[in-house]
Amino acid sequence: MHSETSFFELKPLDYYKSMNPPQFQQPKELFHFSFDEHRHYIPDDSELRQYTPMDTTIPLTDGYDRLVTRDPTVNEHLDHLLKSVQDQSILQKLQVKSGAPLIVTWRGIMTKILTAPYDNRDEWELRVIKHKGVHYMEERLTAAKVDREKNMSQQDRLQSFMGYRFESLSTIPLVRMTTGEVLSHPTQQALDYRRDDIVNTNCQFVSVFKTKLGATTLLMGAEVDCVGANTRDYIELKTHRVLRNQSQRSSFERHKLLKIWAQSFLAGIPRVIVGFRDDEGYVRAIEEFKTLEIPRAVRKPPERGGAVWDPTIMLTWCEQFLKWLTTAAGLKDDWQKVYRLRFVRNGVELSEETGILSGDMSNENSVTSSDGGSFLPEWFVKDG
Repeated sequence: MHSETSFFELKPLDYYKSMNPPQFQQPKELFHFSFDEHRHYIPDDSELRQYTPMDTTIPLTDGYDRLVTRDPTVNEHLDHLLKSVQDQSILQKLQVKSGAPLIVTWRGIMTKILTAPYDNRDEWELRVIKHKGVHYMEERLTAAKVDREKNMSQQDRLQSFMGYRFESLSTIPLVRMTTGEVLSHPTQQALDYRRDDIVNTNCQFVSVFKTKLGATTLLMGAEVDCVGANTRDYIELKTHRVLRNQSQRSSFERHKLLKIWAQSFLAGIPRVIVGFRDDEGYVRAIEEFKTLEIPRAVRKPPERGGAVWDPTIMLTWCEQFLKWLTTAAGLKDDWQKVYRLRFVRNGVELSEETGILSGDMSNENSVTSSDGGSFLPEWFVKDG
């Protein structure tokens, strides 16, 4: 059961073209943490890896029979992100210092919101809580989504694995010298180890950073694939099927590069490396993209339809939506009151969830259902 809904319209693209785009602040990392092979939270960079070009004679299908996967049915909510900022005075300082509304969420959620003007074919939902002036957002884990992940076809699972395998074959664990500096020239032993490396999707390195879009401050967590050999600049790694004709290239620019640009831009990640693979899993080409140059790369001359997508349109839409959510939408400041945002083709529906808390809220882990209960853990609320 849900309360009456309010609606924020996603207007035609030309509407946003006529407006001055908002300012976007350069993202700044505040914290980081890791997940180990057992999905344990570790407040360090132990899972951060260093980019080293892969041996392309190894197919990305190699090691599929040894894959260890994270349990997709476990909803971690924002718990680990909140652990990294457990001292809530940090959140309050960010809010007071900027004098702006503050949103805490994952980078993947903001990527979906940012790209909505060009990627609104499928409906999806978020859950939002306002607590002590801060807005917290998580994706709603629906039964349908869990079922889709559990019942993926073997081909889809293999394609997903090849993306992870590209990451494992293209990176090595960070090796630090006694000075604390990263060893820029990997040992042959480290390079050889990659072939036998077991892909374990529990392992992650997460950067927690802040940025600002218009008047709204954003505190986000983002999984990061690796760093460069001679720099602390982060790098995104992606895979895609080999592009064999102009039609496939156009589709890649319209859809894949849209998501690549958005997620990299939001986190301030300066470059992306894409491995183009064939159907047997062999990487036939590796291409590097500079994040800030991607929008220029997808521009077309007017006679060919102009830009495939326009970042200023997305930023303007996103700034207006966040402003509405944090000011005009009228969310009550109550950690037990959960609102649902349902993204449809022409806008966003906002409603209040009604129901009772579920799970043992005294537990250190936030055990709540996907509906009808707060997703903020009690230890976090009490510490505030």
